[in-house]
Amino acid sequence: MSGFLIDNMTQEDAEQSMEWMDARVRAECGEHAANYHFPRMWIPQTGLVVMNEKHELLAVAFVYFEKTAAIAYCGWLVANPRNTPLESHRAIRLLVNAIPAYARQNGAKCLLTCYGNRGLNRILDRSGFQNGETCETKFKLLNEKG
Repeated sequence: MSGFLIDNMTQEDAEQSMEWMDARVRAECGEHAANYHFPRMWIPQTGLVVMNEKHELLAVAFVYFEKTAAIAYCGWLVANPRNTPLESHRAIRLLVNAIPAYARQNGAKCLLTCYGNRGLNRILDRSGFQNGETCETKFKLLNEKG
């Protein structure tokens, strides 16, 4: 896409996008999330970014690579909240189309995703992703007790 650049994610890119995620959760959840910080331990060192011609960060994709199987998982796609809706759509669409090659280059034979956002799922559908089972994403933080 004209004027958009794809590159590997840096630590600075990851930090910036986590701030966007923090702000989004706070905005959606109100005072209940006033001190919320997206768990930094959830973020891998691998992923892709889209920047505009001014090298401003537009969107980030976090891609996890399984160590025991040839599987990659795109866990988070995050757009800059200052983007226009069109910029976000174009940047996310560009990332979705670039992630399969990135995963292949890193040894993956299968790419998994799991999103509840209808717009994002339409982009995935149009990019050749197949429907899997219907599911909910759940998590449990593991500590020494449990």
